[in-house]
Amino acid sequence: MPLKGGPRQYLGVPISGDFLLSLDLSQRWLVENLLTVEGKMMIVGEPKLGKTLFALQLAMALTEGVPFLGYNTTKSSVLYTDFESGFYILGPNIAKMARVYPQGALNVLYQIRPLGLEEAIRLTREPIPLSPWPTVWFLDTLAHLGIEDENSSSKTHQRLDILDRLQNETGTALVLVHHAGKRARGHGDQQYEGLARARGSSAIAGWVDTGLDLDRGTASDRGTFYLGFSTKVGPPQNTIVLDRDAETLTYSRRNVMSERDEFRVVLADCLREFGELSGGAEPRGPELAQMMGVRLGMSVATVYR
Repeated sequence: MPLKGGPRQYLGVPISGDFLLSLDLSQRWLVENLLTVEGKMMIVGEPKLGKTLFALQLAMALTEGVPFLGYNTTKSSVLYTDFESGFYILGPNIAKMARVYPQGALNVLYQIRPLGLEEAIRLTREPIPLSPWPTVWFLDTLAHLGIEDENSSSKTHQRLDILDRLQNETGTALVLVHHAGKRARGHGDQQYEGLARARGSSAIAGWVDTGLDLDRGTASDRGTFYLGFSTKVGPPQNTIVLDRDAETLTYSRRNVMSERDEFRVVLADCLREFGELSGGAEPRGPELAQMMGVRLGMSVATVYR
């Protein structure tokens, strides 16, 4: 019978295989199929896209324990550290979102514009320590963690190690908001998707368990958003189409997709699946068209058109 309690108390301690298998290693989801207890998630998107609104909505859903975009959540305590938005930006936005999440907006603990990661941690311990540490800590954005050179793997890990030590100590799950440095597929000639769009070293993407890639529609359809997934901890997730309400600033899944939406979602999913099967290689046009044709129930010629 597995021993009671999670494995965190044995971090760094040499243990036998028998003892490892005696631990309770069942996954406990904070966000179904996306974020586990003590997990790591990153939300990626271009500047000014609405990443903070998206992350705030997730934080509020967690504190209420209500579904987020169709994914069940476990009611959790949340600390949201916003390194960029001031009181006069964050406050009005939260007031609008409170129309959908009346308790969640109040239950999130907000930390507004601390001067860097060390000060953010210090101010949670002085003068009134947070006890216990919140179940989930949001950090918005990663640019303010003090990474000297985001393109350097070693310098990136130096800062991420601080979060690793804190996570080992407190057991908090981490959600990082980060800028995309590369254009999504479908925008020009460059071809990137998922966590590959994250700015800086690939060490950042490799450090997290799950990545959420928020992207916007074309210039003629700026009100449409697409959410892609990269996950190591749950089953593969298909890209979903989102709308954002102008009054409440909250996102919702689009129940009925247009042909263009469906085509783009299938394209993103086929590219991801091909990359996983081929070790990251790019598909040739005929191969991609054939995969998409099977998904869409179309001939290859129709896909090309």
